[in-house]
Amino acid sequence: MDKEERKKLIADLRVYHEPVFKGLGVPAAYFCCKHAHYHDGGNDKVIGLFDSEVSKGDAVFIEFTSMDYKPSDASRRLYKWEHNPNWKDAYKRNEKTSQWLIPTSELHVVHEHIECKLPIEGRVFADDIPFTEMTVFDFFAIIHRTPVSNKKIINDLINKFNAGK
Repeated sequence: MDKEERKKLIADLRVYHEPVFKGLGVPAAYFCCKHAHYHDGGNDKVIGLFDSEVSKGDAVFIEFTSMDYKPSDASRRLYKWEHNPNWKDAYKRNEKTSQWLIPTSELHVVHEHIECKLPIEGRVFADDIPFTEMTVFDFFAIIHRTPVSNKKIINDLINKFNAGK
C-alpha cells in the first residue's frame, strides 16, 4: 500500500468520527489508526506512536485497526491518549520501528458507536433538542435504554429501539 492509499483510508476512517470531534469542540483533532498488539511477549497490549505524534503536546485520538486499516472492532471505539510531557521517560521505544510503546490501558474510550436498528442517521426531527439541553435524566434514559426522560423524543426513540430488538 502506498502513502496516498494509506492517507485516503485514514481520512475515510476519520469521517466516521467527525461528529464526535465536533461535539468535543476539537474539529481539528489529531486522529490516527493503530494496531494494538503485544510487544516482544509482553503482558500488556500496546500501540506505537511516532516522535511526531507523542511530541505534539496535544491529545491523540485513535481507532484500533488491522495492519491494512480495517476497524478492529464492530463498535468503532474512539480512544484518546492524553499527552504525557514525560513521554521519553515514561515509555519504551521500539528501535525497529522508531515508535514509542504506549500501553492501551492508558487510552480512554471517548466514544463508542452503538449499532442502531432505526434508520435515523441523517434525519432531522422537528422536535429534536440541542445536546446542550440534555439533563442527567436524559443521559440515564439513553445509557440504560429506559424511557424516563422528560423529553418525549428521547422516550419515543428508546421505545422504538427497544421494540425493534
